[in-house]
Amino acid sequence: MNLKSRPLTSEFLAAFFLVGVPHWLTPYNKTSTAGVIIGGAIIAAVAAVARLRIPAARFSGITRAAALAMPAAALVRVIVETTMVDPTSHNLWPFEIGAAMLLGYAGAIPGALIGVLISRFKAKQ
Repeated sequence: MNLKSRPLTSEFLAAFFLVGVPHWLTPYNKTSTAGVIIGGAIIAAVAAVARLRIPAARFSGITRAAALAMPAAALVRVIVETTMVDPTSHNLWPFEIGAAMLLGYAGAIPGALIGVLISRFKAKQ
């Protein structure tokens, strides 16, 4: 697959790795609210940059591509830790994925809106 033909794929992958790598490197018992907030801010930044970089993309597509990176990163962690470390470590994994999805959208919607505002401001100049 050519990433130039699917620009939102590159946005998803960027958000996935920018959120996922710090999340995966933090031990499960050391995760904190600050890490979650930083993840939401990263998602917002990726959505804003994507809106500026891909002006033809729809708002809903940009928001969805950035927001779904957070639950995808959480799902990778659940799969790896339950298969390789401890099968009982994520016994509430559906709630974990649901919370990650809500947090992803909480970061992606404002980020995409910021991107829209910046692109409109640039167009007026």
